[in-house]
Amino acid sequence: MMKIIRLVAFIVLFLLNTNVSGTNIDSLRSEINISISNKKIDLLNEIAEHYLKSNIDSAIFYSQKALLLSSSIQYIDGRLYSLNKLAFAYYIKNNEEKTREYAKEALELSREMDNNLGKAQACNILGLIEWKIGAYPKAVDYYLKALDFATLAENKVEIAKSNNYLGLVYWKTGNYPKSINYFYTSLEIKQALNDNYEVALTLNNLSNIHNEIGDYQHAIQFALKALEISEQLDSKYTLGRALGNLGISYLKTKETAKALEYLERALSVKKESGEVKGLAYTLIDVGNIYFQVNKFDTAKQYYDEALSIMTSINDAHGLSIVLNKFAKILFEQKRFKDAISYLDKSNVFAKRENLKENIKENYLLYSKIYEKQGVNKLALINYKYYSELKDSLVNENINSRIKELNINYETNKKIKENELLKQRNTIQSLELEKQKQYTYVLLIAALLGLFVIGGVILRYNYLRKTKEITEKKNEKIEKQKLELKQLNATKDKFFSILAHDLKNPFQTILGYSSLLLTDYSKMSEDERANVIEQINNVSKSSYQLLENLLSWANTQTGRIEYSPKEYNLEKLTKETVQLVKVQADRKFQKIEVQINSNITVSTDRNIFSTVLRNLLTNAVKFSKINGSILIDAFKNEKNIQLMVEDNGSGIRPEMVNDLFTLKTSKNSRGTASESGTGLGLVICKEFVEIYGGKIWAESELGNGSKFYFTIPEVFEGQK
Repeated sequence: MMKIIRLVAFIVLFLLNTNVSGTNIDSLRSEINISISNKKIDLLNEIAEHYLKSNIDSAIFYSQKALLLSSSIQYIDGRLYSLNKLAFAYYIKNNEEKTREYAKEALELSREMDNNLGKAQACNILGLIEWKIGAYPKAVDYYLKALDFATLAENKVEIAKSNNYLGLVYWKTGNYPKSINYFYTSLEIKQALNDNYEVALTLNNLSNIHNEIGDYQHAIQFALKALEISEQLDSKYTLGRALGNLGISYLKTKETAKALEYLERALSVKKESGEVKGLAYTLIDVGNIYFQVNKFDTAKQYYDEALSIMTSINDAHGLSIVLNKFAKILFEQKRFKDAISYLDKSNVFAKRENLKENIKENYLLYSKIYEKQGVNKLALINYKYYSELKDSLVNENINSRIKELNINYETNKKIKENELLKQRNTIQSLELEKQKQYTYVLLIAALLGLFVIGGVILRYNYLRKTKEITEKKNEKIEKQKLELKQLNATKDKFFSILAHDLKNPFQTILGYSSLLLTDYSKMSEDERANVIEQINNVSKSSYQLLENLLSWANTQTGRIEYSPKEYNLEKLTKETVQLVKVQADRKFQKIEVQINSNITVSTDRNIFSTVLRNLLTNAVKFSKINGSILIDAFKNEKNIQLMVEDNGSGIRPEMVNDLFTLKTSKNSRGTASESGTGLGLVICKEFVEIYGGKIWAESELGNGSKFYFTIPEVFEGQK
């Protein structure tokens, strides 16, 4: 009977939604005969939860009613729920003060109640506030606490949210791989929970990040999925974000008509939902479209509206961006003095919040303006500021990656040390136990002389077993000591590579770019082209090295997952060949695949591609101009052996055994003076060993090299 009453009440309140007032509540109470009770408050909170997905003002209304009623009858659980819902609703409304006020009150109340779920919800919301203002370390601290509390509460909803929010932080700090990893973890949990609203939120985040890294195809795919779910749910918040993401994707791919269509729909939805900050950024995006087609007056109208909103909510990041947009319009209209005035205002907000990307873009526009005015000295100074800040941002990104790798190393080292300590404690416990048993034997021998012989035998057996256990423990300790020693050696070599092989190419890039900056007008077109080509080549090789370093670090921290599936070996190999074809074409080399089309293997696509790509890259590097590279496969009783053969310079015999380790430096030059560290082969070995495979090389100096690795074959009986 209570379920029927609860359902009727929900329907009535739903129909009345935003028109409900204090008088409506009284009449509703008399109509459905429900007193102010726990169930009534729970019902109001459930309705507020529903409106969080479609109408924020209605969500706030129902949450406030629930909070008032729960306070009047001292219903603590209902009050805690209402506080967290109000905090999140005001976060969407971009009201930082009220969000922080309600979330802190919820956190304090949940601590008094020792309610882990309430703590998790409040910490997640407080983390969102810190994330929004750019206080990323504080945000991460709140999210990790929320993750701990949610795990203790065994609440997968909040666990998924914490992972999603951690993805947001690493996205904003430029660590895109880590961000995407957190987003996928969150998405998997939300899909298992069948929580489509939360699924749409995370899909929108994945669309955003793929827009930023230039992968517009995947950005569109994620946004379209979010759009479909949002339309089914009638969720204005996620619908507005999905439409906005699609607009940005099509704007980046120069499909202006599509971009404008989606962004105008996004504007309409965001105005209806009350999402103020999101509305302002979409107005900027629409203005950007009109700016691109030189309709500056129309663009200015949208920027004006965005500026008004950004000013009302005091969003420094948004104000810095929109003021820069005004400066760009004035620059195109040759109103240089006014453009500089707007840039000055933009820089005030950018420097106040240390928004380095915005400051960098402002310096670039300053430089262009002064160049047009003929003030070459100021143009050069501002371009220098732009270049230095750009280089600083690159170095910050590299340093953050190196710091993360170092943290991973120290964490693994600590784990090993803890294991050693546990082993020592175990041995000490065994020794104490041995002494205890020895005392018992003596007492028994003294009191029960008749059992002396039996006692001696028992003691002998016990000592023998204890000795065996102790020896095994000591062997294990020695083995772990050796592993620690090897880990230290590997770490030293790894950071040696970082210090040498990352520092040198960046010095080269800085040198060439400085040369262009200072002597550009003195150089011929061929000289400029040569310098630009050198910068491009060094940048590519540096990026490949950084990618290899990060891949290697992942294998050391156990983060690589092996997910085998069945693949046609010939097809999979040809797909990987395409990834290095450009490099081979530059040296007029031919890559020939002679693999039987009937061979099917069981492997992880990413691991296979990484191993083969590294071997092919080496083959291209050390093969002669106009040379050839052969890829073949051979069956044996247990697996498939894949071979990559080149006609390069070969390898000295004493170096072959150390190719797949970091023991020695393997810096060498290819036939076109390409540089490398040998780290790619180390990655190959560790990736192959993930699934229990083997990798080896055969080579003669002057007669080329052959590299082999094994892959599990799928036999007919296994399919």
